[in-house]
Amino acid sequence: MVEWWRWVWRTARIVVLGVLLAVGLTELLIAIGVDVFATPVLRSPKVAIGLVVIALFFAAYQARSTATNAGAGAGVALSGFATVPFILVPALEPVPAATTAGFWKGSVAWQLERTMTVDQPYSMVVVVSGAKTFDLKGLAQTMGGSGSVDAKEVDVPDVLVARLHGQPRSVFSVVPEKDDPQTIGVAGDMRWSLDVTPKQEGAQKLLLELYAVVKPRGGPDAVQNVFRQPIPITVEAVAWYASVRRWAFGLLTGPWLWGLIGAGILGLAGKELLAMARLCRRRIIEWWRRRHSTPSADP
Repeated sequence: MVEWWRWVWRTARIVVLGVLLAVGLTELLIAIGVDVFATPVLRSPKVAIGLVVIALFFAAYQARSTATNAGAGAGVALSGFATVPFILVPALEPVPAATTAGFWKGSVAWQLERTMTVDQPYSMVVVVSGAKTFDLKGLAQTMGGSGSVDAKEVDVPDVLVARLHGQPRSVFSVVPEKDDPQTIGVAGDMRWSLDVTPKQEGAQKLLLELYAVVKPRGGPDAVQNVFRQPIPITVEAVAWYASVRRWAFGLLTGPWLWGLIGAGILGLAGKELLAMARLCRRRIIEWWRRRHSTPSADP
């Protein structure tokens, strides 16, 4: 019976050390800028659970009394890497189909990730040029965004407004929401930078629209829609590790934690506080008795 409990203790120690190793490694990669939440295992709980089961069996095997220190170390390493074996493998993004648009003697291009995660912001860059063609390779390097670039020779009006929203609008949050009219020159580029945050998972759509600013004689400026481009987006659920991490940090920063710490301090210092309370009570009683006692008369 004693030997069985020792085996359980060794197994638990290997697993706990492995989990601490995994969390430490993951937090280190997050700190140095690796997008671990975009890796396959962190998006597939089934794969992670299967690897954890294998790691548990291996840890139990390496917890036997005849196991070597090297075997126990291998058990810790496998337990740690069970949930993050693909952490350095970049996620494969689907290649979107090319899209087209038309304007007056110019070009329009937009850059955006086609696969997103719920509640994570993504940058989108829209560029309109007076030139008839774009150097896509050079443009992708200078746009400053991420994701694939779509472009087409189009015609361009003098003043443009770019608008982006979800279909329906509630599935995406787009910043800024206000119009930003820009004037295009023959040799220059006009750019709009937008922040897109998906709110619902699944197959969603963004709608990119360009409006020409028309200046009629004797009247206020008006806008005319000259371009509409639906952009399909695949929105994935938050990675399970990100959800657990957010929950854990929420617990650590929650107000109840301070109450628990206070209760622990009171529990540890309970005997001392009780002794001090009893001493104070005894002193008060003695003082009261001395104050109200009647001195005895001399015989």
